[in-house]
Amino acid sequence: PSYSARKQIYEAIVHTVVGVNRAHAGALMLAVPGSDDFLPDATYGFGANATDALRQEGTGRGIARRIGIERRPLQVYDLRGSVSSELQSGPIRALLGAPIMSTDDRMLGVILLGLLVPHRFTSAEVKKLEAFSIQIASILETMSATGEREFELQQA
Repeated sequence: PSYSARKQIYEAIVHTVVGVNRAHAGALMLAVPGSDDFLPDATYGFGANATDALRQEGTGRGIARRIGIERRPLQVYDLRGSVSSELQSGPIRALLGAPIMSTDDRMLGVILLGLLVPHRFTSAEVKKLEAFSIQIASILETMSATGEREFELQQA
């Protein structure tokens, strides 16, 4: 799919995950090939400087990068607490994220959910986001395979 088609799909993924989880914010951050970094490809509800703050979260010592490196869900009860985060100055207080892994165990990205209030996410909420991350992985892999086939057809 074209970049704009991909962008629409990414936005739809974020809006769906935010809506179903009754969250206030969400972000889809895709892995930068050949590094441990993640960049925001679609965001919702993180405030005015969201893209810059999320870029820092995905490339510095932020939670998005930690989720990717540790390959497990992580949560922050209150971003204004002891955790160091670029998102502290924004409207979001609680954060939950899960890794998006390919079927061959490659890191594809991270999905984040945010709430406007401090919140300890339950194991059911974490499992729900993990289930979404598996579905997102299959969407991303399908898009990638489709793109590769289209490229090969154009080359032929």
